[in-house]
Amino acid sequence: MKHGIWILVILLMAVVSIQLDRYKKIKQELSEISWDKKVLQDAWYAYHDIDIQLQALLTGCPDSAMIYHTALSESGNFHSNQFQRNRNLFGFHNGKDYLKFNHWKESFDYFMNKFYCDIRHGESYCAFLRRKKFGTGGFVNYCTQK
Repeated sequence: MKHGIWILVILLMAVVSIQLDRYKKIKQELSEISWDKKVLQDAWYAYHDIDIQLQALLTGCPDSAMIYHTALSESGNFHSNQFQRNRNLFGFHNGKDYLKFNHWKESFDYFMNKFYCDIRHGESYCAFLRRKKFGTGGFVNYCTQK
């Protein structure tokens, strides 16, 4: 009988040890998830900061919704590597290389002053994009349907 109790105690200690190891692993995973939440939270705030500021800059522009969606499309919802590295909101490039800006607002100013100012009176934004050969085919087709 004594041997049976000792075997039971040893088995119980082994189970507790295994559960303790599992607890430590879960605790480690939870701490990593907390870090990921912080990263996601920072990314969320950065995205909404750009999003809100861009919409404010477009206030009063007749094509604001389409320009906003162009920026979303070209910048990968403000998350693409090209946007993160070059702060290039509209995907402007000079031959093979993307243009680089110090701030995404400089990219917006470039769009408005060097590009959008060329829209013809009465021309739709989609016709303008086609004429300038700007934007991806899918986006131009999408905005034509709107």
